Amino acid sequence: MRVSSVLFAPLSNIRSLFWEELPHETPRRITLTTIFPGEIYRAPRRWAEQNFHKLIYWNEVDKGGHFAAWEQPELLSAELRAAFKPLRKST
Repeated sequence: MRVSSVLFAPLSNIRSLFWEELPHETPRRITLTTIFPGEIYRAPRRWAEQNFHKLIYWNEVDKGGHFAAWEQPELLSAELRAAFKPLRKST
């Protein structure tokens, strides 16, 4: 789950985020990742750390798969909260 690039990017940018950037350069966006055990492809953490220099959140959970929002909505929302917690400013 690349929250910063997928969920919050305009649809017109999705192609450029995945097709144009990855083969040519390392993305400079922050990356927040949750690995679900039923996912089609599970990238190794070492690979993610080498390719996403602003990887600020990584967690592997016990439930869920490719359709995590549908299969485990509570777990996904907890992961979103945990991933964005370090980015919140204290008031």
